[in-house]
Amino acid sequence: MRKIITLYRMITIRIVFLFIFFCITHPLIVAQEWTAPVDVSLLPGQAGQPDLWIGKNGVIHIVFTYNLAPNWKKIMYCKSNDNGNSWTVPEDISMNSDLSMTEPHICLDALENIFVSYDYNTGNPSLTMVYMRINNNDQWGGNFVVSEGMPGSYHNKIYIDKEDKIYIFWIFNGQMTYYKTFKNDLWSDPVCPYPGNHVIGILSADFDKQNNLHCAGVFWENGQTPDDTRVVYLKKLENGLWLDKVFISKKTSLFNQSFDIAAGCFDEPHIAWQQRTGGNPFDSTLYCYHNGNQWVDPELVVNDPYGQRIVLDNQNKVHIADWEKMEAGYKMMHYQKVNNLWEGTLIDSSGIVVAMPEMKYSNGSIYLTYYKCISDENCRIRFTTMPLITSSQQKSTYPESFRVYPNPSIGNINIEFEISENLQVVLAIYDLNGKKIVDLSNEPKSPGKHKMIWNGKDLNGKEVKSGLYLVRLMWGRKIYSQPVEIIH
Repeated sequence: MRKIITLYRMITIRIVFLFIFFCITHPLIVAQEWTAPVDVSLLPGQAGQPDLWIGKNGVIHIVFTYNLAPNWKKIMYCKSNDNGNSWTVPEDISMNSDLSMTEPHICLDALENIFVSYDYNTGNPSLTMVYMRINNNDQWGGNFVVSEGMPGSYHNKIYIDKEDKIYIFWIFNGQMTYYKTFKNDLWSDPVCPYPGNHVIGILSADFDKQNNLHCAGVFWENGQTPDDTRVVYLKKLENGLWLDKVFISKKTSLFNQSFDIAAGCFDEPHIAWQQRTGGNPFDSTLYCYHNGNQWVDPELVVNDPYGQRIVLDNQNKVHIADWEKMEAGYKMMHYQKVNNLWEGTLIDSSGIVVAMPEMKYSNGSIYLTYYKCISDENCRIRFTTMPLITSSQQKSTYPESFRVYPNPSIGNINIEFEISENLQVVLAIYDLNGKKIVDLSNEPKSPGKHKMIWNGKDLNGKEVKSGLYLVRLMWGRKIYSQPVEIIH
């Protein structure tokens, strides 16, 4: 018994020491403001589907599609040497004169060689293939046909592990995921990690520090429909063994690969996805993670989103980006946890559409690219970054408190918040389909504590139905949401 107690004390002391050491060597960092978005594509017409990578030398690389005709799209590449302030003229790297190339993805190895994968000839789905090109010393090589002998391959993704081995995943014939690896100019044979009588697609992945591969995918049994889709977690160990799938979500309808996965500082996986929680099939961003023992219960981040992306910074702080409906148009949003609340920041908006974010963390900053349409015929690739600074440098811009109670409630809902600046405060209630139920405030409020009451009725004075609703507090450019349940 004494040996066990002694061992327990030694372990406890070691954990405390490691925690103190981590805090000293990694001072608490918090988000600053997003920089003003910069146009990257600088081309007339329609650009879309961006992806980015930040090299070890700080150079930012972006690839995207450029639409010249209904079934003619090129893959373009450009880079920035000054943290995104200016960009090189986009370069056509698809060597394509008449076909449609889509879904470009990019990564770099330790020697700064550039690898770009994309779907080839997507105007003809039965003949679509996955291609890859390599840039070595600023020279683009020829095309590799990655999915050779497998026409009908699409939805490619490219990743690179800690040993500079390239992984390219794709879906074959709308059913199974395959992948190949590439290293030292040699390709592996194609591998199907989860064969069977089902549909399974790996569409997001991340390597942890131990070189294990964490994946998020979609799954449904043969005979079911995409409305039966569930998000699954898949893992390949460093030794090559694929573990059994784990179901993360309930049945949902996913829009445009609306989920993402990231490995945390302690090698734990974090997933954000789009979950059907109401009548609208595309209505909530949910988030959960594995705590080392089990998957925690999902958290509701926001309603009415698309295109979720997730990264973790070097403090293991979660950052989620998505695009959401407005009453007229769409907006690009960033979310993080502040004082145990999900804080949303408006990045950009458009009366037409702003969509398809891709996000990375590197060198103390969050980097984001997306496309924005200012007209039906004019869509640009945009880029912005958010430096992360130490908490001692940050001026408080979030509410000192934000309470919603009782929850659940059979009557009135009390909403209390405390603010530190005199700014416009918008307080409103939404359902999970993104429909505004009622405005409670839309006026400047002085610093201090405020309390408001929602009587459970809509703007017409009609009692709302039982169910979940979101109390949304907008203060300056920040947005905070808390779910509340009404019971009749």
